[in-house]
Amino acid sequence: MPFNVIIEFNPIDPDTRLATTVRMASANADASGTILNNLVWTPAIIGGPNFEISLWDSGQPKAVDVSYGQIDFITNAQLANLDWARLIWDGATGTIWVGKLGDPFTNYRQLWQGRLGIFTRTSDQVASVALYGNEAILNRNLLSATYAGTGGAEGPGTMLGTLKPWAAGLCTNVAPILVDANYFIYQVDGYDACPTNAVYSNALTLGAPASTSSTSYAALKALSLSPGQWASAPAVGMFRLASDPGSVALTADIGLPATVGSVITTYLTTAGVASNKIDASITGLLGTCGFYTADQVQVIDRVRAEALSAGRYLIVDATGKFCLASYVSNKTPGALTSNRSSYPLVVPDSIKQNTDQAATAPAWRVKVGHTHVFHVNSISEISPAVADLASDLTAVNAAAEAAQDSADAAQAQADLAIQRYQDMSADGILSRSEKLQLAQDFQTYTAEKNNNISTGNGFGLTSFVASYTNAYNDLAAYLYSLSPAFNDTSADTVIDRATFNARTTNYELTRQDLVNANANAAAKRANWTGIPDRPTDLSGLNPADGTKLDGIQPGATVGAPAGTTVGGVPVESVLATIAQAQTDAAGVRSDLAAEVARAKLEEGTLHDLVTTTQSTVAGIATTITNETTLRADQVAALADRASSLETTVNNSNIGNGALVARITNEETTRANQVDAVANRANSLESTAGYLSGRITNEETTRANETSSLSSRTSSLETTAGSLSARVSTAEGSISNLNGKATAYWQTTAVAGNNRAQLTIHADANGGAGVDIIGDVSIAGNLIVGGSLTSTQLAQGAVTKFVAMTNTNSYVGSGPGGGGGGGGGGGGGFGCVAIDSFTPTSTIAGDLKAGDKLIMLDPDGSNFHDGEVESNKTIEQPSYRITTASGITLIASTSTPITLRDGSVISIAHACYHDIAVLDDDGFRWERIERLDYVGVCAVAFISASDGTYAAGEVEGRYIFTHNKSIE
Repeated sequence: MPFNVIIEFNPIDPDTRLATTVRMASANADASGTILNNLVWTPAIIGGPNFEISLWDSGQPKAVDVSYGQIDFITNAQLANLDWARLIWDGATGTIWVGKLGDPFTNYRQLWQGRLGIFTRTSDQVASVALYGNEAILNRNLLSATYAGTGGAEGPGTMLGTLKPWAAGLCTNVAPILVDANYFIYQVDGYDACPTNAVYSNALTLGAPASTSSTSYAALKALSLSPGQWASAPAVGMFRLASDPGSVALTADIGLPATVGSVITTYLTTAGVASNKIDASITGLLGTCGFYTADQVQVIDRVRAEALSAGRYLIVDATGKFCLASYVSNKTPGALTSNRSSYPLVVPDSIKQNTDQAATAPAWRVKVGHTHVFHVNSISEISPAVADLASDLTAVNAAAEAAQDSADAAQAQADLAIQRYQDMSADGILSRSEKLQLAQDFQTYTAEKNNNISTGNGFGLTSFVASYTNAYNDLAAYLYSLSPAFNDTSADTVIDRATFNARTTNYELTRQDLVNANANAAAKRANWTGIPDRPTDLSGLNPADGTKLDGIQPGATVGAPAGTTVGGVPVESVLATIAQAQTDAAGVRSDLAAEVARAKLEEGTLHDLVTTTQSTVAGIATTITNETTLRADQVAALADRASSLETTVNNSNIGNGALVARITNEETTRANQVDAVANRANSLESTAGYLSGRITNEETTRANETSSLSSRTSSLETTAGSLSARVSTAEGSISNLNGKATAYWQTTAVAGNNRAQLTIHADANGGAGVDIIGDVSIAGNLIVGGSLTSTQLAQGAVTKFVAMTNTNSYVGSGPGGGGGGGGGGGGGFGCVAIDSFTPTSTIAGDLKAGDKLIMLDPDGSNFHDGEVESNKTIEQPSYRITTASGITLIASTSTPITLRDGSVISIAHACYHDIAVLDDDGFRWERIERLDYVGVCAVAFISASDGTYAAGEVEGRYIFTHNKSIE
């Protein structure tokens, strides 16, 4: 069945300023596609929608760019939708569904939901409206609040119109906005509650806040603070210093921990997106995130930026819901074939064969990044004390980072290896190309084995070393047991999938455990030689023997008491600095461990989302490909039908060619008849002249006789009186006989006007009309000066009328049927052309009593077997019925048509009604598109139990028409 697109738009009525609903369907839709869900959909759509999506730019992922095209539709008086042009379409909402004609609304699939562009008229009867996705709502500013410049929390007059800062999530080192220079009050969020976690003066922390309990600007201002203290008011996103910080760079850490999903959700709700339009792929997205700005940005840009940082792209689905999908795919790759034997289909001969090569291993997915700092301090904005401490920690951090980098690289390689081995074993066979990769991997494992074990033993990691050694030995034992050998690349090898996966996975996991343990141990032991400006190394000394140490002055106290200075710095400060360095190093290690755990969690979540997205995309691709193939087949079928029709028209022996020949013969016959009429008119004119002479002679004779009769009249009057009574008695009979006796034909030649006049009277007084029995053929126009009364008019017979009072008469495409009637009528009889095909392969004219017919079920839902009661050939005026799919049948004007509800109407009234049909696509109901009068035809007068049977002009394509039984 053909597809049908239906649309519901909600433009604004400029008069009421309220939304009004506009519904439309495909222009070729029948009643099954224009009356859906108990609503009427105007058949107006002639084009669109066309969707395009772009995910990549020069091989790199980018923000998704989606184009939805436009909808083209008809607006004219016939559809009564010219008023649509006055509505306000720009920014209005809309929804599009697609389904098959004949299907209920519940089977239609929603294709799009979003916003509209402006209404544009492209021609006298065609208009278009651009389509935009729901993401169009995000094309708006993120910041909307400004300072009033009225003092206090609204800043001084110089800040009038300045944007207030906006924050979400945990933000590091932001530059706050000074709103009150007298009380040193700063603001970090002018929209929602936001805590201030730390304040820095030239990157040096000011310590913990003295108070965080203030709930307003006024309460914060009223606090009593000592020099060096600060306090915050989280409810209004502000903090205050006790004294003027001077010209230092003042920054702060603010906010609460938040996930990427929660920050994106905040962006969407700020733009006005309803919560039911935000998918779980957004709200459930993990990974820490934070954003701070005092400058204007677009919501769409921030959403896309946060999504991209998490390896996602923003897309809106068919229901208008915002979703995130991953750029990364873990789907098993498939082969592209030039012979189009598998999906996705490609252009034939566009792929070079025999060029498949195994991918070079290892393949890496690299993620580079760190904590986002919203204000970067310059060298002059960093306190010297911080710089000194950073130098002391350089060696520790370098060692920890090197160890962690090694662990991270090993973890990534292990994850890839596990997935690679599972792919290898999926079919239970190690192919020759897979063996090449496996042999290279095992060679690497063997080469690194001794180093991993010795490093672990050096750190005392005996349990890790034991597990690792056992896993290596188990894997080696299994691989060397295979036949053909795992490193024999000349033949494939059958493997036990479960054992192979267990041994390889166990080895990779235990190997990674040992590598991680080695890295952790290395991070705890900073390399002493990497510490800058360290003292000279000395060994073999015994302080008890009083040996002098270079660099230590005589008399220096070992274990100096508090207050002793070391290099001009109190020993207490040195010890505190060392303790802090140790604490910071421990924090670094803790953060690294937490980051590793988080990365693993995110990777698992990413893998699940990628799998789901790929499955969805594959389904969409399959649907689009199937639809493309279906459309191509339909176009080819139409082309074949057009070619067949051209052949029929041009061939004088079949189809319309035969009609052309009949028309030519008819023209010749009509020309001969015109000549005959002209000859008869000439003869009648001669006869009229002769009769005129005789009438003149008769008038003279009658005048003489009148004079003679005058004298006799007097004598007869007396007699007439006596006869009066008898005459009165006979008058009725004489009057009747007089009408019959005095009937005559009169022809009169009329001069001028280039016309001949023929007058026919049934009585001498010319008062009666004439009845014509049989057909009358008129070569020219029929011009009627009086009233025209008829129950049957030919197509085009009436070109102008004022009123119709006879509802049983039909003015339109052809003469009304004599056998039908509206509603549940019927009556009469119906016939199909004798050369019509029936599903039993017998033409209608050859059917005889007892032959099989395909009959319509009484409820119109299907068909059943029936049989012929009787059949004879007669001639009847006839129509050709043409349905929406091009099925045709010639039937007499007396043929009743059965409707869906079981009622029967005349064939003359059936145009644009649905009729039952049967062809290769099965049984269904479809609309009658044309009724063409074809003249008098030989038809089969079939009696079939007052039923409705199938017949058609083309074998295999049938229409069901009703037949009254022959009485």
